[in-house]
Amino acid sequence: MTIWFTISRLNNFAGCGVLPRPNILRIHMMLSYVIAMIVFDVYSAGFVSEIAVPKEGMPFSTFEEFLADGSYKLAAMRNTAQSSYFNVLY
Repeated sequence: MTIWFTISRLNNFAGCGVLPRPNILRIHMMLSYVIAMIVFDVYSAGFVSEIAVPKEGMPFSTFEEFLADGSYKLAAMRNTAQSSYFNVLY
């Protein structure tokens, strides 16, 4: 635990001659270090997954293309806003 505190102290107070002594400042420094590590890890994981996972496009981009394709079926519950939308438009 002391090595992590030393590393965070060097990062947070680089070039500062006065180091904090109260426990609340030590807790604050440790929490800020832990939160920074969590944010960095989450960002790194998201970045790697964005690069590693291939993107697959949709087979159509508009409703007209969906209707023209004909290989997909549209399911909507009766008497809902979605079913009335498709009944009115097409």
